Amino acid sequence: MFLTGADEHELAQCLKKKKLHLLKAGARADNLPERPEEQARFISTLREEPMACIRDWFYANANFEDLPDVQDACRILADEAEAAALDRGGRRLHWRSVLAAFVQQRNSHAVDAFLQHSSVARSPVLPQAMKDEGIIVVKPSHAREPAKSSAPDSAAAGKIAGAIPSMRPGSLASALPLRLSEVLLNDKSVLTVLGRRTTVLPTGQFFIKISGILLDGTPVYLTPDESELVFPDSGDATGFPNTVHVGSSSAESLSVWQVEHKSPDKKVQYVVTDFMSHTYEVFDIPHPSSEPDLVRDWIKEVYKPAHDVFPVFRLQDGPIVKLPAEVTDPRTANFDAALPLYREHPTVKWSGRTIVIEPFPASRLQYDCAPIRTAVRKLFRESAELSGLPVLTKRQISELADAAARHSTDATIKQSVQRAKARLEQLFDNKEELRSLMEEIVLLPSVAEAIGAEKTRAAAAVREEAESSRAELGKLAAEKKQLQSEIENLKQARKKESAAAAREIKQAFERAGADGLKTLAELSVFKNILGLSAAHPAGTAPAAQPAEREAAQGAALEQPALPKHIHIASAEQLRPVLASWQLHNGLSTRMLQALIAAAATQGVAILAGTRRHEAAAALASTLAAGTSCAVSVSADMFNTSDLMNAPATVTDAHGSRAGQLGAFIARQQAAGMVSIVRIRGANRAPPESLIPELLEIAGTPVGGSAITWARKDGSLQLITAECPVVFLLELAHGRSVFPLMPPLAWEIPIIDTDAPWADYHEPEFEIPSPCAAIAPELFAAFSPPGPVPLPSARGIPRNAIEAARKMKGACMAAGLGASESALVPLVALAHCRADSGTLAAMIDAAGGELAPAFKAYAAEAAFTQTFDMGAV
Repeated sequence: MFLTGADEHELAQCLKKKKLHLLKAGARADNLPERPEEQARFISTLREEPMACIRDWFYANANFEDLPDVQDACRILADEAEAAALDRGGRRLHWRSVLAAFVQQRNSHAVDAFLQHSSVARSPVLPQAMKDEGIIVVKPSHAREPAKSSAPDSAAAGKIAGAIPSMRPGSLASALPLRLSEVLLNDKSVLTVLGRRTTVLPTGQFFIKISGILLDGTPVYLTPDESELVFPDSGDATGFPNTVHVGSSSAESLSVWQVEHKSPDKKVQYVVTDFMSHTYEVFDIPHPSSEPDLVRDWIKEVYKPAHDVFPVFRLQDGPIVKLPAEVTDPRTANFDAALPLYREHPTVKWSGRTIVIEPFPASRLQYDCAPIRTAVRKLFRESAELSGLPVLTKRQISELADAAARHSTDATIKQSVQRAKARLEQLFDNKEELRSLMEEIVLLPSVAEAIGAEKTRAAAAVREEAESSRAELGKLAAEKKQLQSEIENLKQARKKESAAAAREIKQAFERAGADGLKTLAELSVFKNILGLSAAHPAGTAPAAQPAEREAAQGAALEQPALPKHIHIASAEQLRPVLASWQLHNGLSTRMLQALIAAAATQGVAILAGTRRHEAAAALASTLAAGTSCAVSVSADMFNTSDLMNAPATVTDAHGSRAGQLGAFIARQQAAGMVSIVRIRGANRAPPESLIPELLEIAGTPVGGSAITWARKDGSLQLITAECPVVFLLELAHGRSVFPLMPPLAWEIPIIDTDAPWADYHEPEFEIPSPCAAIAPELFAAFSPPGPVPLPSARGIPRNAIEAARKMKGACMAAGLGASESALVPLVALAHCRADSGTLAAMIDAAGGELAPAFKAYAAEAAFTQTFDMGAV
């Protein structure tokens, strides 16, 4: 059904667009198939929840017009002789009709029965004509047997339609419903009715008041007396929450239900078995479609919403506009997006109102009534997107299309070529129109004035920042001079004290040798010189006793309760977490996988780009249950002890609090968790002062690894490194920063969130952000024990090649593809360090779909201030 009934590009686009949703639904969609046969086979094996994602895409994007009747299609395809007589195009149309019914869930009983019990689906050997084309028949996991009536005349005329989706456009012959006297009810065992929920008992049992019936999709209006006659004794039906699930707004509105006659001995004899859909009420807007601003204002301001009415709006010139979401209050709708528009759709007069019973199909027309600011933004964005298209004339497009059509024997492909030709011509027409429109907008006096004012403001801001930087530089120069003077004075005083102490010691030893140290006066001299006095100097306190020191350390190592999180013990568990982050805030999965690989191998990485804060938070929530520490580097930090004793901000599920970096690492080690440390302004101090020690501390610890530093009171602190520590360097910009120089510059990877990762998405904030913690042994396994082959790494130093090989193995373990795992480490370790020609050659050798974009990205001088490669 999917292979023959769906177009080839539809399967590929559907899987590409719904990949993240398939992963979220539990499907194994890490590596999607590329051939149409494999794609169709993959879809046919999906369970119901992932299959719903496929249905949603086809429902919203596929064109199912001008198709044969689905019942005729099922009958012909089920008969091997008739199916074999069809040509290729005919078989495609019949299978596409079945696919349309399967997607739209029309005639669901009949279609499911065909897919399960037809000769095509039952036989292990397909008809030869279909077998040659590799047709795959999908068996829905939710398929059920068609409902069977117990009445002997269930097949007679007037049988009730099984579901409202079976209605087809044009099936409503009149805008007025039929009356009960005009129809004949032969079978009242199962009915599709129109009704509204009226009463809900504490147990959840509810009752609906029935006001109409649907006979083969045609509405029949019932007066209260007629309703009590058809549905004795009160015109009601009852339902139970364990069998019928429906939202409160839909149930309280006029809706379509399925009921069965189950309790003839009770007051309410009919039981609700299914909720089909709600109806819409049509409201007439006194404005034509040519006035989108007036239409939008009328919907938002004039229309008075009701909680049990789903509105659609009919414009003065006839079309019907529907809100994109099923809401009762249009004031909450997003009018920046285009609204679905329908030129024709059946409406019914019902109790003095106009309603729509038949569900709306996917709209092929869109009505743009967005505010003018949104329209201008869209124009500029579309103009920017079309600016990169190659320059082709209409004649060249026509020649290409004609050549493709001449070399094709399939009529369907010829039609597709002509459609593509028309679309390309329209696209290039739009490009010229947009360019002309942009020029007109920019030349408008008000726009030109606004642009000039913005340029003046920006120039003033730059001048102000320059003046402020010069003033700050002068202040720092004066402070530096004062500090140098104080240091020199301290050095001179230290020399004088040393000389005086040496003279006094010499004299004391001379007297002791002559007198035999007979008095205690000479002994007091040694006590004063050597600091052996029993009394402590004023202003100092005795050193902490070991018990007191251990108590202080224990208090520093207290671990707050961790939030509820996912424990990641395998690479397969990591991928859904990254996919959830991509759904939640749109972050690139490839970028997060590269960041995890850099953290696992080098332990120290530069995190850059406009979305670096989101990336750091996502990394902490993936590896350490959302716990991280941020510390700022100042110009007076000269060693690891200064950094470990620096004030820091510790962030976890309980909020943020003050602390010290050393205490944070000790706490994470005691808890057996990965430590995520953000070093802000890492280039404010000379990199050689801190980064070599960070490289020794960071990454995956080996046996016997330890971290040692001196506290502010002079005592030593030692922590055995058993869990990984990751340092994310965030760079400052300005004149008072220090660049990284070789060989250190070749060992620090850069993960840039603004790089062309190609898989950023629009965020879906209603999806909660995941919280997870990785097992330290799994994190250690990401770093390969030996170097991984990387033939494309040429023209860079040996230490960069070794780091790139390790990072490639970690990228593959984190889930990146082979070509991406070869490309990403080269860009991370050589961008703005190797010359552009060498890096471009390495990217070409690595290959893959990201190679063209990263080749252009590598030519940008984005981090020239970060490195000084001339100091080799």
